[in-house]
Formats: sequence, structure tokens, C-alpha cells
Amino acid sequence: MIHPNLWIPVLPVVIPQIIITVLVFTFVHIWFYPPQAFVATFFNGPTGLITSWFAILQQSGIISRMIIEKTILPGPLKKIFDSVLRQNAPQRFISKVVAKEIEEKKEKEKLATRPVGEVLKSQLMVFSDEVIYYISNPYYWIKFFLIIFFNLFPFFGPYILIFLRSPGKARNLHERYYAIQEFNKEDIKTFFNANRAFYTSFGVVALNLELIPVVGMFFTYTNIVGASLWAAQLEKDRETKIKLNQLK
Repeated sequence: MIHPNLWIPVLPVVIPQIIITVLVFTFVHIWFYPPQAFVATFFNGPTGLITSWFAILQQSGIISRMIIEKTILPGPLKKIFDSVLRQNAPQRFISKVVAKEIEEKKEKEKLATRPVGEVLKSQLMVFSDEVIYYISNPYYWIKFFLIIFFNLFPFFGPYILIFLRSPGKARNLHERYYAIQEFNKEDIKTFFNANRAFYTSFGVVALNLELIPVVGMFFTYTNIVGASLWAAQLEKDRETKIKLNQLK
């Protein structure tokens, strides 16, 4: 993030990101801290007050990131990812990045010809469908209660959660890479399984950084830079293998 051009897409969304984070933490703290603190104190004594506060911090972080990543962050993160690739990836892959950007620009131009009300309605329907999906999906409720459960155990509980969530976190950071490569679900699954150890280690670091109070939200951007640099390195390695095979 030392390059000034990487900050251009970030600055307009920093204030909204802070506001959403504060509002979500306040809401979650008011409604969920008292019952969690009661249960944690019952199991762990006075330390339960501290562990439940960290649990609330983590839960509010997950919820706020979910909202932010679905609303204000997709555009800026995509621009950062592509910008890093253009600076570090092989030329062959950069041409893929440019082609993807041109394709998306044409799609935006098509949207611009549609009535504003129709576009807003379709976007609102997509967002509401996602909200309904998360609310109605038992997986996310199980995940939510597992977070509460593991945080009842001080020290090691949160780290178990981080380890369990880390592969999925890293995979999400590479969504743009998959889109540029035009991977389907099977391609993503195969690629992910072949690199699971790397995804796990990258996800552990990314989650630990994002869970740091207050400044954690800014590590969202450094994590996407890291994911993009990793994608660029993967393409460099791929190109090196192709050249070596051609020499044989």
C-alpha cells in the first residue's frame, strides 16, 4: 500500500467503513454481550467478562465485514487487486486482466442505458436475496453459535476458530483471481485443494490482522494486496514452467 495509486479507490470508502463498524459493534454489544457474559462467567468465573468481550468484538467484526464486503468494498478491492497485478504479473496474464476490465466496462455501459430505478431495484433484490440466504442457511447459524461456544474458552478458543476459518478467508481473497482466470466451481475446488496448505497459512495471517481492534479494518486492504501479489507470483511460476517445458 505504499504506492499512492493504491489509495485512490480506498479513501472514499474509509469513513463509511468506520461508521458501519461502529454501529454494528454498538448494536451487537448492547444485545449480545449481557447473555454471553453471563454464560462465560458461569463457566470461567470473572475472566468470562473479558473473553465474552473479545467474542463480541469478533462477532461484530464478522458481521460488519460481511456488510461492508457486500456493499462498499467490492469495487475498491477489485481495483486494488487489478492494479497490483498490472504492476507485478507477467505480460501474458496482464492482458487477461485488461480483457476482464474491458468486459466489465461494457457491462457497466449496458447498465447505464437502463432506467436508474430498474437498476437500483435489481441490485436491492440481489442484496436482499443474499441477506435472506444468510439468515435462512443453518450453516451460518451453526457458525455463529460455534463462535460463541469456542470463545467461552479463553486463550485457545479464538485461535481454533481462526484456524478453522482461515482456508475460506484466503479463498475469498482470491475471488478476483478466479474471475480473471474464468474458473468454474470445479476449477476453483481443484485449485484450492492443490494449494490448501498455502491458503490456510495465508488465511491465518489475514484473519489475525483483521481481528486487531480499530486498525483491523485497514488490513483488509493490505490483505488484498498480499493476495494479488501471491496471484502474480503464481502466474510467474506458471510461465517459468511453460518456458522450461518448451526447452526440453
